[in-house]
Order: sequence, then structure tokens, then C-alpha cells
Amino acid sequence: MEVLHQIPNIQVPTVVALGLFDGIHAGHQKVISEAVRQKDLTPIVFSFFFDGDVTKRHFSTILSPALRYEKLDRLGVSCLIEPPFSQIRSLSPEAFFEEILQKKLHAKAIVCGENFHFGVHASGNAALLYKLCSDHGLSFTSVPFFTVDGLPVSSSRIRNAIEQGDIPLANRLLKYPYQIDFTVSHGKQLGRVLGFPTINQIYPEGFTLPRFGVYATKAVVDGKKYNAVTNVGTKPTIAGHFAPSAESYLLDFSGDLYDQKVTLEFYAFVRDERRFENLDALKAQISEDSKKVRSLLDSGLLL
Repeated sequence: MEVLHQIPNIQVPTVVALGLFDGIHAGHQKVISEAVRQKDLTPIVFSFFFDGDVTKRHFSTILSPALRYEKLDRLGVSCLIEPPFSQIRSLSPEAFFEEILQKKLHAKAIVCGENFHFGVHASGNAALLYKLCSDHGLSFTSVPFFTVDGLPVSSSRIRNAIEQGDIPLANRLLKYPYQIDFTVSHGKQLGRVLGFPTINQIYPEGFTLPRFGVYATKAVVDGKKYNAVTNVGTKPTIAGHFAPSAESYLLDFSGDLYDQKVTLEFYAFVRDERRFENLDALKAQISEDSKKVRSLLDSGLLL
């Protein structure tokens, strides 16, 4: 899949899926799949990224760019076009339709969610886009909300579930395990001293932070998945100030993963993060957490 951060002039007829697509959740997947299935048209996803001081209210990143690109590629998208928001934010809905969709992207079909908004101050909606497409001979598809438990799937609902530690709900909304792929950083290697060597992945600023605590996870190393015990938080037992991170003990794994990107899949919240009186108490708790996580993941009930 090609990824472009400038809007190109495309010469072949395209079908364009429109949206922010920040989590590639179940609803996003339906919109994209609707575009990909249309024959004789090149499937394109048009999105954007926030630049400068502009962002959506309560916005935080769910998926890293690499994981997002990987999922779009697997859905069959030929090209992702995501210019900086500053390049398109001042366009009227009509100008966006004519200058970008028609002239630059050579769109013959448009697909979006029923709650899609576009143009300056989000003044355009799916109804206006339908009218513009009808007036200019373009095919138009508005994909209804995808619901889970009777409520629409949305990125804000997923963020809330992650922040509350409700990983099973987040995973049902996403239709895949909530995951991170941050680079493994060097730490104090205290886990190795305790007999539980860990990998440490620091959450970059702006990412959705899970509820601080211990999770049942799986780490993907060289294509193989290892059950893991992951503590998300700031290491309250250890002296010093630490940025929020995911610190994981990979069960049945031995090796050096420093400076590598490791994909970590979350499956369940186990307990809240807490401060221990001493390292022996922390070591005993890690042992108990490991037994519980192994039982949860080996049961297959969370997968």
C-alpha cells in the first residue's frame, strides 16, 4: 500500500473512502470494505493527520501509524492519502468535492459513514455529499453505523473503554486486540534482578493511555506470540519519576529485544497498579500475576 502525505493528481478512476480512520475499528472496516469491493475502480482511503495546534476535542491516538497502515493494507487499500489537516481545513464542502475528489483524485465513487462531516468547520455532511455526487454523476454509498451492544461503534467509545481498562469491550469494538508496537527501551533492568526480565515500552505523548494496572497480553516476537504479564503505569514501587509505560514479562521467552519494535496485544485487565512495601513483595505479586495471566490466556476464553 502506498502512503502519501501530499494530495496527488491521480489519472485512473478511483473509489474513495472518506474518514479519519484513526482506530480502523469495526465501523471503519465496513466503510473501507465497501470501497474495496467495487470493481474496476482503484480503492483509495482519504484521511488527514492533525498538525500544529489543531486537534479534535478529547482526541488521542489509538493506533500507531505503522499498525494503522498494516491494517489498511490487509483490507485491500491501494493507497492512503493523508495530508496535514492545515492543507484542507479552510476548504468549503463544495471546494473539497470539486478540487480534491473530482479534479485530483479522479473519484467515480465515494464511500463514507453516515455521520461523516467535511469542509470548513465540518459544515458538510453525508446528505450534502450525496447531493454533490448525484449532481455530478458519481456513485455514493453511506454506510450505516456498526453497533455493538445496541450502541454505535466509535473511536471515542473505544478510547473510553481502554482508559477504563475494559479491554474485552475495546477489542469487540475494534474487531481485533487493542495493541501497541512501541520500541523496547533500556531501563534499570530491575525485572532481571527479580528473576522476571521485562521489556519496557514507553507510551509516546498523545496516545490513549490504558487504566494503570496489570494486563493479560500477548507479545509478538518474530511472528510468534508469547503470553505476557504487562504493567501499564509509572512504577510506583521504584524510586524516581517515570513516564507511563507498558512493562511486560514474557512467559516462556528468553532473548534480548532492546531497541526492537514489539507488538503487544491486550486481552484483559487483571488488577490495579499499586505500590509495594519492598521488592520481595513485588516479586511475589509478579509470580501470582504470571499464574493468573497464563490461566486466562491458555483457557482461550479471552481470544
